Amino acid sequence: MTPQALSKLHKQAFPNARNWTEEEFEVLLAKPATLFVSSDHGFALGQVIAPECDLQMIAIEPAHQGNGLGSDLMNKFEQAAHERGAIKILLEVDASDHTVLKFYERFSFEAIRRLPAYYSKKDGTKTDAILMQKLL
Repeated sequence: MTPQALSKLHKQAFPNARNWTEEEFEVLLAKPATLFVSSDHGFALGQVIAPECDLQMIAIEPAHQGNGLGSDLMNKFEQAAHERGAIKILLEVDASDHTVLKFYERFSFEAIRRLPAYYSKKDGTKTDAILMQKLL
């Protein structure tokens, strides 16, 4: 996937969030620590600085959400992180997004801290994040 395609998919998958630009994806993909796994309709992106991995996002085209693609990408991402020396994955989730929180809980992620006013919405409001972790 090109940085342009990633930016477009991110905008579709997260319509209320600040959209990542092509340039932001290009810079991140150029970093050696970046871990990127993809499918035809989605991707998972993070960074591994062993022994930790930071999962920054799983993005799925809206028409393909709810079909197990997120689970497939999560499994591939965890395996790739482990192969690169990670023993722990960290991530942040919008505290108001109960569907996504339940998704990560199914993968044995545990909430470890609340981060006040972490996310900025397009309308200028802020929401808390839940910092989660999973030991591999």
